[in-house]
Amino acid sequence: MAAEKPTRSKAPSEELRAPRDEPLRAEEEALSTEIRQETDALLTVAENLARASQSFSRQQQELESVRSMQLEMQKVLSQIVQSIGNTGAAASRELPATREAESIPASQGQRAMPAARHEVMVSEGRECECECVHPGCCCFDIYFDKVRGIQPQGLLEPADMGDTTLPLPTINELEVRLFISLDKTNIGLLLPGLSTTFGIRVPSMLAGGGPGLWMPINQVVGRVCLKRGTTRTVMLQCWGSEIDEGAERPIGFKDEHGEATGSITLDCCTSMIYPPVPIDLSFDQGGIGGGQPGAISMAFYAKRVCC
Repeated sequence: MAAEKPTRSKAPSEELRAPRDEPLRAEEEALSTEIRQETDALLTVAENLARASQSFSRQQQELESVRSMQLEMQKVLSQIVQSIGNTGAAASRELPATREAESIPASQGQRAMPAARHEVMVSEGRECECECVHPGCCCFDIYFDKVRGIQPQGLLEPADMGDTTLPLPTINELEVRLFISLDKTNIGLLLPGLSTTFGIRVPSMLAGGGPGLWMPINQVVGRVCLKRGTTRTVMLQCWGSEIDEGAERPIGFKDEHGEATGSITLDCCTSMIYPPVPIDLSFDQGGIGGGQPGAISMAFYAKRVCC
């Protein structure tokens, strides 16, 4: 019999290598699948970013277009407002010239034209041709709001002590005449008149001499106009007299006088300048006021009109 060839068995290392390669391949395939998924996700994100960028670019273009349209509209509105203002100013300048031309006979019309043009030049040179119709101005009425006594006269003027029937008079009545003007024009308000006075009652020195009650006046002192967009400070000048009447006149007492100034600032953006501006006036000139001059406090406010 022929001898059998011995068979060589596989080495243990070869038998163990095959089972170990299978988990590695499975892990590589899983990793490869995960990489593909991540890659697909990144590509999707890139596409979304590209679309968002395009959308943002379109929005930017639309926004720029809207802004351009707004600027154009603002320019058109400004031109319209300026045209209306120029038309109103031209009409206000031409109206006096037209009236003057209508009042002159036709035979003198040619000679009237230069005078009308000269009148327009004069009106343009003035500070504020306001009244109540000029579009570039506003007007305020200055009101004398109220008045009260703040200090009585001394005890040497018995007729001013008021309650003479009481053992100790407690009221001092100041017989007052007032004149108020604006900006040193000497045109303003006279209260109550040239031939009379009005009484302002204040606690006497025996009663402590404190301020009395407010007496409402609410009368217009004058009207002031100013250009829009500006402010104007108006000077208030007050002159007052405490007139000695009754028993004081025969015994030689002299009238007491006083003056005071104040100011109020006007602004076209404000419809009313309130609370009132106080101005105190002491009758410390002329007579001696019974040993102590009387004093009053006045209040003024401004109200916008013709707007």
